[in-house]
Amino acid sequence: MKLIWQIVKKDLRLMAWPVGLWIILLLATTAEFGALRLPAELQRTSPPNNWAMGVGQFFLIATVLLGFAGAVLAGVLAQEDSPVGTTAFWLTRPIAGSRLLAAKTVGATLLLVIAPAAGMAVVWAAEGFSVWEIGAAALEFMAWQAVMILPALAIGAATANLGRFLFTALGAAVVFVVCETNFVQFWGQVSYDMRLARSRTLVVLIVALAGSLVVLGWRYLSRHGRLAWILATTMVSMIVAAGTWSVDLTEAWPWLGLKGWHSHRGPVSAE
Repeated sequence: MKLIWQIVKKDLRLMAWPVGLWIILLLATTAEFGALRLPAELQRTSPPNNWAMGVGQFFLIATVLLGFAGAVLAGVLAQEDSPVGTTAFWLTRPIAGSRLLAAKTVGATLLLVIAPAAGMAVVWAAEGFSVWEIGAAALEFMAWQAVMILPALAIGAATANLGRFLFTALGAAVVFVVCETNFVQFWGQVSYDMRLARSRTLVVLIVALAGSLVVLGWRYLSRHGRLAWILATTMVSMIVAAGTWSVDLTEAWPWLGLKGWHSHRGPVSAE
C-alpha cells in the first residue's frame, strides 16, 4: 500500500499543473454557460431563438473539447510508467503490475473525477443549487467522468506514445459517434425511437467499458500478447451492438428516462 501511494503522489505532482488548467477551463465554461443561458421561466415561455441555440452550441463544442482533453490527460497518466515495452523503469523495481494498476486507477480517480467534481460543486453552489441538487449533479458528473476516463486509461496503457494514443483515441471516438448516429435506421430498417436509442447507447457503453477492463487487466496483469486485436474487437462489437440491439431497456430501468416519448414524433401530449 505504501508503494501504491508513493506512485500516486508522484503522479499528482507531475499532473498538477495540466490538470489544474483543465479544471479551471471546465469551471469557467460551466460558469459562463450559467451566466449566458436564459432564466428558467423564459426557457419555458419563449420559443427557441438564435441566442439560445448559439449558447447551446458553444457549450456543446466546449464540453466535447474539454472531455477529449480530460481523456488525453488520462492517457498521459497511464503512459507515465508505461506498461508498454521492456525498458520502463518500474520493470527493474519490485513493483507488481497489479500495484501499478491500482496506483494509476487511484490517481486518475483523484485527479480527473473527484477534483473536477469538487470544483463543479462550488460553481453549482454559486448558481443557487440546493445541497440535494449539488449532490445528485456531482454523482452524475463523476459517473460520466469515469465512463470517459476508463477507456482513455486503457488506450493509454495499450499505446507506447502520445501520437499512437491520439490516433487510437480518435478512432474510438469516431466509432462511438457512428454508433450514436441514425445509421441504425438503415442497418435494421426500423423507425427511430428515442427510448430504443437510449437503450442502444447503454449497451454500447457497456461493451466499451468491458473491453477497456479487459485491456487494462491484460496489459498490467499479464503483459503478454498484442492488444490491437482486443481494441479492434471492442470497436467492432460496439458498432454491431448499436446496429442490431432492439430491446427497450427503459421499462426495466426507468432511470434511462424518456417516459412519454414515442418514436421520432417527440413527447406525447397530455391530452
